[in-house]
This record gives sequence, C-alpha cells and structure tokens, in this order.
Amino acid sequence: MGTPSPPEGPSSRNAPTWVPRHFGAQPPEAPRAMDLRVAYSVAIRMERERPPLAGPGYRLYWMTAAHFASRDVLAAGPSQVVIGRHDACDAVLGGDALIALRHLLVRSTILDDGCPRLSVLDLQTDTGFLVGDGTLQRSICAVGPIALRVGAYAVVALPGGVTLPLELPVPVCERADGIVPPRDHPMTRSRITLLHGAAMLSERPTLALQSQPKPQARDYELTLTAASGKVSLYLSTRELERGLLIGRAHKCVDAGLRAILNIGISRVHLLLLRDPGLPQPECRAYDLASTQGTFQDGRPVRQATLEDDGMRLALGTSTGIALAWRRMTPGA
Repeated sequence: MGTPSPPEGPSSRNAPTWVPRHFGAQPPEAPRAMDLRVAYSVAIRMERERPPLAGPGYRLYWMTAAHFASRDVLAAGPSQVVIGRHDACDAVLGGDALIALRHLLVRSTILDDGCPRLSVLDLQTDTGFLVGDGTLQRSICAVGPIALRVGAYAVVALPGGVTLPLELPVPVCERADGIVPPRDHPMTRSRITLLHGAAMLSERPTLALQSQPKPQARDYELTLTAASGKVSLYLSTRELERGLLIGRAHKCVDAGLRAILNIGISRVHLLLLRDPGLPQPECRAYDLASTQGTFQDGRPVRQATLEDDGMRLALGTSTGIALAWRRMTPGA
C-alpha cells in the first residue's frame, strides 16, 4: 500500500496523491465508468486499510474501472482541491474529454456542531457533475458520505471521524437560495443542499462599459491592472456568494476585461467567493491550480482572505495582472 498525502500547506502545489499499488497508470484509451455504488464500496474497503484523517474533513477518492487515487481535504487551514484534466490540478482526471482542464473546486469546512461539511463548485464547465440522485448540479454543500459523477469518473467523499455505512446512502437533496447547513441528522446519512453555480464575469459589464453602476452592485470594488490598461468592476454580495471566475477564458471575462488579460495568467485562474457558511463570513480568493500562480506580498498562495479595508494580489508572473480589492463604504 502507498502512504497518504501530507496535509496541504498554504502554498503547496499539486502534492502527490495516494494510489494503491495494484492500480496501474491511466490507460491511453477512454476511461470506463464505474457505478457509483461499486465505487463507494471500493472507497470503503480502501479506507479500512488507511490511517485516519489528520483532522476534521473529508477524504476524496476518484476512480474509473482502471484508475484510482485519493486526496485529503481538511477543514482546518487553507485546504482545497481543484479537480480537472490539467496536470497542475490537485486531482487529475485524465483521459476524458468531457472533463474540463479545471472542472471543480472542492473545499471542507466545519459546522457549528463540529461536523465537517463538503462544498463542491463547478467552474462553469459544459458538463457540471451528477449527484447520487442522477441530477446535474453546479454547486452543492453536503454532509455525510456522498458520491458524484464527473465525466467517466466516480468521485467518492468520505467524512472523517465517523462510522460509515457499508452501502452508499441515497442522498436527501434540498434546495436553498444560499448556503443553509443541514441540521439534526446522523453523519452516516447523506444530505445535499443544492446551490446556484458560479457567476460569469462575461455576464457583468465593467465600469468602462457602464457609466453608472447599479446601486445594489456596489458592495465591493475589484480593479485589475496590466501593462495594457486597467478595468474596475463593482460587485454585489449576492454575486460573490455564487462565486466569480477570473481568467482568459470567455466564461470568465467580458469585453472590457478581455482587453487587458494576457497569456501571463491561466484561462481559469482565480475564484472570488464569499462564504456565509464560515464561522465568520468572509470573501476569499482561491487559486484554481493556475500554472503561473497567485502571489500575495511576493509569496505564492493557494487562497487568500479578501480584506474589507483593501488588499492586493498578483496573478501570474511579472507580465501578469495586479488585483486590487476593497469593500465599498455605505453610500459610496
């Protein structure tokens, strides 16, 4: 057997995943899908042979009929997993053209009662992901063990510190306008809250295209600066709770931003997200396994808190983009 991955630090990139020795490398042909119930049974069997998680959180297993790997998502500290085909991702799901280069962002947090919660956000891909009831989703938060379908891959998420059922539980799904942590249920059940997917900046006009921003969209100011120019946007709290993508891809930018974004950053580089489910709701920037990295004070970071009184990030190399952020004062 292999050894588990070490906990991820704030600037670690693409740390090794855990792969059992009897599973070979991903074959060149298209991967063959595995039934979610079978995948769950495989994950449970593997979990019995491994040491427990280093802290509260989830352990992710992703697999096809011929490929298997795992990675921990701890709730404490800056821990996140980017899932996709790009080799810079934390969980590389290769061989399936239906999976985007950067497909999902997976995070774990702690509820008030001490139970871990898993959040899964689709990064505005064409295919999204399927939950256990067979429905296509773009954003969920969940407690208990769950299994997802991402292209041909089964992704199984097991919470640590609890006794897990031997068979995959049918999830209880509920809808919410925002993150509403489920309550009063045993952790061995699976409950999923269905949320809105990430918003696209291509749906948001920039200051250059909108002479007077709408008052309800003036909670935060985002300014991106490059050698070719500068663009500012005013963003609402509601938009940030869905998440906003920044990068060179069309789904990330509108005409005003596209004029200044360049090859110094990734096509899907950064996610801005306000999470009201945290003990203290705050806005954060998540680097989406970008090839050129995200920097704060010259130091590479995987995530950073967006301070209300203003802060700066650098996206990519010296030829990349400078990001400035601040919360607008009431009535500004």
